[in-house]
Amino acid sequence: MVVVEETLSEQAEIIWRAARRICKNAVFLKFSNASANGCHLPVQVEAALACSHCGILLTTTCVEEKQLNAARQKDSRVLVVQNATQALLERAFDTNYRKISNITRKLVDLFSISKTLQITSASGTDVRLSIQRCKRVAQTGLAHAACDLAFLPAGEASLLLRSNVDGQIVLDRIAGQRKKLSKPIHLKVSKGHITQIKGESEAEALRKQLRKFGKHAREIRELGVGTNHEVTFGNSAQEDEKVLGSIHISFGENHITQAKGRILQAVKGVVLKPTLSIDGKVIIDRGTILV
Repeated sequence: MVVVEETLSEQAEIIWRAARRICKNAVFLKFSNASANGCHLPVQVEAALACSHCGILLTTTCVEEKQLNAARQKDSRVLVVQNATQALLERAFDTNYRKISNITRKLVDLFSISKTLQITSASGTDVRLSIQRCKRVAQTGLAHAACDLAFLPAGEASLLLRSNVDGQIVLDRIAGQRKKLSKPIHLKVSKGHITQIKGESEAEALRKQLRKFGKHAREIRELGVGTNHEVTFGNSAQEDEKVLGSIHISFGENHITQAKGRILQAVKGVVLKPTLSIDGKVIIDRGTILV
């Protein structure tokens, strides 16, 4: 089943026609964004996905994973492209996800058997953390088994962090911005909390942005390594964080605002050409993944 927001129907129909070569019963379902409650999917869309063996969802808004729980409980496999544009769809589907999956899973496997992690960069990043109790996530872009859920574009090996990050993080980019920062932003971090933000006008803009998230705004929630060899910086936030060999740090968390149709998404800062070591062994050397 291909489920698509009306504005993306032209590209989705190409996907549906390809799906019909595999399954003659493939269904093409369009919905209007006006029928959604803010960033929530229409209940009819959630129900339709729950009835499918394999669903592909294309939407211009952000999707919360819990909205797809009904489908996964019915053993459906779901592939999602959120915040989609026509250009993003063309890039997202023209990618070798098996290659991405191999690199991503190798990194996550290494994370799972390691105790400590250190990141440094030429810009001045030097941060250490224990990763023994961190949840590991491999965003491969593949949904081959029952209940699998994948988001495109994919390509990320990530750690969901606890209050265990100490040191200095120097950001070279903010995901979703077209250009590299004119001056790096320096973050001082203690026990997973950003205690100081230093820099020029872009640092002040980051402070203002984080205030929107309330008391948890300065908590570092996630660390991710980009594993997608196809994406480049400056096209979208979800591609920026997946550029091969980059590292991103996420702070704040996604939540729906009171303004209908708006979701406040976590801020993700990017460290370029990082060196990452686990248990003293270099895994990424100045942006080059060695596994």
